Amino acid sequence: MKNQKNKILIAGDSFASDWTPKQIKFKGWVNLLADEYDVTNVAQSGVSEYKIWQQLENANLYNYDW
Repeated sequence: MKNQKNKILIAGDSFASDWTPKQIKFKGWVNLLADEYDVTNVAQSGVSEYKIWQQLENANLYNYDW
């Protein structure tokens, strides 16, 4: 039986956003984490604390381990 990966939700601003659309040659910490875990990343560059709160409000937190 294969081990199930922990599910992680990442919310936030540019610090947590996915770098791959920018075609940067190295992986950001979020992408490195996704190599080992089941990561859902809803972070966006340039958002305020209110928008980050909305990211969390719109996610079903019970679907994630972390």
